[in-house]
Amino acid sequence: MINKLNNPTILVVTDRNDLDNQLFEQFSKCSEFVRQSAIQVESRSDLKAKLEDRVKGGIFFTTLQKFEEETGLLSNRDDILVIADEAHRSHYGIDATLKFDIENLSAYKKYGTAKYLHDALPNAKYIGFTGTPVETKDHSTTNVFGNIIDVYDMTQAIEDGATVPILYEARMAKVGLNDKLLESIDEYYNSLEEEGLAEQDQIKESQKAMATMKQILEDPSRLKMIVEDILTHYEDRKDLIANKAMIVAYSRNAAFTMYSKILELRPDLKGKVKMIITPSNKDTEEMQKVIGSMNDKKNNEIEFKDPDSDFKIVIVVDMWLTGFDVPCLGTMYIDKPMKAHNLMQAIARVNRVYKTKTGGLIVDYIGLKKWLLEALKTYTERDQNRILDNHEVVKLLKDKIELTRNLFHGFDYSNFRQLDNKGKYDLINEGANYILETEETKKRYIKYSYDIKGLYSICTGELTSDEKEEILYIIAVKSFISKLNGGKLDVKEINSNVSKILEQAINEDELIKIGTVQKSNSLSLLNDDILNKLAKMKSKNIAAEVLNHALKEYIEKVGMVNLVLMEKFSERFKKIAENYNERTSLADIEKIIEEMINLKKEIEDEIKKGNEYDLSPEEKAFFDALGKDPEVKELMKDEILVQIAHELVQVINSNMTIDWDIRKDCRANMRIEIKKLLIKYNYPPVKRDNAVETVLKQAELKCRSMV
Repeated sequence: MINKLNNPTILVVTDRNDLDNQLFEQFSKCSEFVRQSAIQVESRSDLKAKLEDRVKGGIFFTTLQKFEEETGLLSNRDDILVIADEAHRSHYGIDATLKFDIENLSAYKKYGTAKYLHDALPNAKYIGFTGTPVETKDHSTTNVFGNIIDVYDMTQAIEDGATVPILYEARMAKVGLNDKLLESIDEYYNSLEEEGLAEQDQIKESQKAMATMKQILEDPSRLKMIVEDILTHYEDRKDLIANKAMIVAYSRNAAFTMYSKILELRPDLKGKVKMIITPSNKDTEEMQKVIGSMNDKKNNEIEFKDPDSDFKIVIVVDMWLTGFDVPCLGTMYIDKPMKAHNLMQAIARVNRVYKTKTGGLIVDYIGLKKWLLEALKTYTERDQNRILDNHEVVKLLKDKIELTRNLFHGFDYSNFRQLDNKGKYDLINEGANYILETEETKKRYIKYSYDIKGLYSICTGELTSDEKEEILYIIAVKSFISKLNGGKLDVKEINSNVSKILEQAINEDELIKIGTVQKSNSLSLLNDDILNKLAKMKSKNIAAEVLNHALKEYIEKVGMVNLVLMEKFSERFKKIAENYNERTSLADIEKIIEEMINLKKEIEDEIKKGNEYDLSPEEKAFFDALGKDPEVKELMKDEILVQIAHELVQVINSNMTIDWDIRKDCRANMRIEIKKLLIKYNYPPVKRDNAVETVLKQAELKCRSMV
């Protein structure tokens, strides 16, 4: 098609100014790739002038509304490619519908915006992009844009990691919503679909259904029950990675009632919960203050998208339900009837990828499941099973918990809930020590507990308090092990009591704080005092885990200064670490701890060598590099090697130009200067080339450490 069109003019059409700006900015960043600059059209006349001036090529951006400013031809060209974003909205009405004016006893034809777009560009080619195609009696995306060229469905997006799964949790039973109301809502929507051709009595019937629904859904006592349930549900989930929540209210009045009830029940949430709806001159003064100005709305958008802001819960009716992406939005509470593409667009707000977000949760207070299943029929068959019921997630979670129980076989943690803070801490400590018995057990536990944490975050509302307590214990043990390995403890993973305990001592009589493991560097962890305490610890597996991590980090830091020492001791440490990973008994652990402590002391002794020559760490590194070969040490006196090391520092520093380690000419020059110095001091010729390469590597190490 592109070959046939031969460098067409592309016109990108959206139906909202913010989308127009967003796409224009995106294309502008890719000007090198598309080999031309994007152009944003200011008006219909501006577009006409730009199309007349252009024979080939060009990428223009405009909004659909500009084609309603006036009608008529803009261009007859047949090499214009119109790309319609959000093609499920507004792109209808090419054919006329008949409308009746009863008061004037007349009838007239009515067209949609798509008619004026096609009239303006009659020979253009049209392509529509949409995540939610529409197929109803009077609105059909394929009728306007033709057959589907390509499908990138929800299932594929999840498999590619472009979105996360959407999970569904029904909670309408908790607020007493019954099937009779749902039927009345369904009847209302059915009548709406026919509204354009409805008789007067049908319209009145529809309005009656609407009035019934309004009366029930805006009832203050019902809204209070929903708010109480939302707060309880959110409190269980607020410490998650994706901790923003959106409440979709039935109407403006319902939204304001919910907002007021939340602050009445939780005054501390002021500023953390906001209502985002379109201003109206019919609003009360109090409501107008809450809604704020258009400038307030823009600031609220920025604040809500910021994962670290205090603005955590937003209440909406229509705004922010389409084209508003907040990756850290994890939960959507819905109390508004929605169907078809409107429903699919809304729930997609929670499926954006964000850090370790496992999925987006839809909490239903209105009875959406039937409409959700109907909406999914519009899409691919495999998408129809992509909205997971939370009961399925709970089942999967329980399966994972059972797997961790098997790893804890023979270890009882069932009394965790009844223990005081000190007792809770001790049981976490003992559980971690038990899991660290073998490397395989540790790896499996970390995997299962990570899965449990993710699943727990999206179905906590379905769990009993006993189940939650067991999960908290499992996560706490995982966090404890992670912290021993230098990982950052996410205190929010654990309830407030347990998180405070993790700053206490491993044992009161040993005075080694878990906080020290996280905050201290490996050198302070490996001082003689702590080494002695680690050696005496009852929890040998934990002691070995701390030592293993600290010694590995210690050797890496030594290597940043002295390449020869790192190479020498890395092999020794590797063998000890292999023995640690293959441990099978307590005797193995005790022997490994002893070997680790001895290795640390040997490294210290080696670092101290050369102090009698008053060498700097840099000079010591070159001294070791020059004397790496035992035969050289026999042939040359230490005093000569010391002198070479002194002068090497000067040679390296004076030739260390920008990017010397990358540029071939600079490296060659550095190599020549090093070799000159070695020749000057009669460094053994047969050993010279190896020495030059070792010194070069040490110089490169210095260069990297300076970045």
